[in-house]
Amino acid sequence: WDDRVIDTQTVAHGNSARAPEAPAREGYTFTGWDVAFNNVTESLTVKAQYEIKTYTVSFVDTNAVDLTEATIEVWNSNNELIADLTKVANGAYSYKISLDGYVPLTGSFTIADADKEVELTLLAAVAVIGDTYYADLVTALDNATSGTTVVLLKNHTLSRNATVKSGVT
Repeated sequence: WDDRVIDTQTVAHGNSARAPEAPAREGYTFTGWDVAFNNVTESLTVKAQYEIKTYTVSFVDTNAVDLTEATIEVWNSNNELIADLTKVANGAYSYKISLDGYVPLTGSFTIADADKEVELTLLAAVAVIGDTYYADLVTALDNATSGTTVVLLKNHTLSRNATVKSGVT
């Protein structure tokens, strides 16, 4: 993998070379050699082959919200979308979880030689302004500007003493 010579052997025509100790490579599993070195009839360069170690990432909501219908997007540190969460290599990752009726959640985690369970808490959305969901109505009303509409979700109602800015519906 790094073209470092780990062993050189002189072998008689038709004989076999001895396999050296498999070189360790962090984050990878040695899978063998790229060419056979039994019955050597010419000079050979033999290279170690590796497979990247992968781990599984699981997302678990601490309030037992069922995430099976959630959209879970995970990106590596190069901003590449990870398609298979059962084959995630060591490194830093960021995520976004969207589930109808809940405030979208973003965060990050690191994989370090083990499967990863990411614990999170999705908050039920009570209001939405445009594409932004809010877990509490006071914050939604504070962020509303003239000409915007605050949509209340899941049977939430506006109390009589709520302060609504001029021009907000």
